[in-house]
Amino acid sequence: MKIQQYQPIVCPKIWGHERWLISTYGDNRTLTIQGEDALGDYPLLIKHIVARDDLSLQVHPDDVYARAHGLPNGKTEMWYVTHAERGACIIMGIDNCNSDAPDIGIERYRKVNVKRGDVCFIPAGRVHALGGGVEVLEIQQSSDATFRIFDYGRMGADGKPRELHIAQARAVMERSTPEHVMTQYNRKREGVTRILRCPAFDVRRVFTSRPMEVAIEKRSAICCVGGECVVRTGGQEVHLCSPSDTVMLLPEGEETFTVVPLTATAELLLV
Repeated sequence: MKIQQYQPIVCPKIWGHERWLISTYGDNRTLTIQGEDALGDYPLLIKHIVARDDLSLQVHPDDVYARAHGLPNGKTEMWYVTHAERGACIIMGIDNCNSDAPDIGIERYRKVNVKRGDVCFIPAGRVHALGGGVEVLEIQQSSDATFRIFDYGRMGADGKPRELHIAQARAVMERSTPEHVMTQYNRKREGVTRILRCPAFDVRRVFTSRPMEVAIEKRSAICCVGGECVVRTGGQEVHLCSPSDTVMLLPEGEETFTVVPLTATAELLLV
């Protein structure tokens, strides 16, 4: 098995910044540390997002709507919270108890307090926003199909209010949101646990306090979201640190890699 390390792309934003860890989107393709474009058609975009201020309220279309409107695909995504300041929150879906509020303001939508380790699945059609003081690892379809609903009157780089996409958002947003929007899993369980699976991606959590072997059979990204560790395989090893060091593993058939914690525990997401 081969380990590939990539150079992140840093994207400043008016609300904070993003580090694109693995990307094949448009011209923003992450290269290996040797400068090679080696990702081919990898279908996911993996980011570490630091929100110093509230992000815009937004929604993404599904593949059917996106392709019918000239976009390559829609966007389903998930967040793993790597840091949250006390009292920090996100907006996730419609507040069904306040469904009569205008759909272009934030009053209609549900605020959820978050902490490190929280996992949130965001299917296409679900209105959402990161709040200031939250950092997440985001795993998403490789797409920038985003319809902005509310943006606090902020100005773009051109000095004008950033564009809103109200009609498109109304066409794709869900009409109600399930009661439970956070993904539940046993945070103390050591070993490999599948925490989320959908048609777009399959995410397993590796959590261990001791050296451990993990089997994979296809090209996978591995992201360190807690502690520090060494990943070893095929005579190679790489040192990973949280909150977002990420590498690609390229097995030939079913192979194993070893995770060796350098802190009390190490926590990784395998995508």
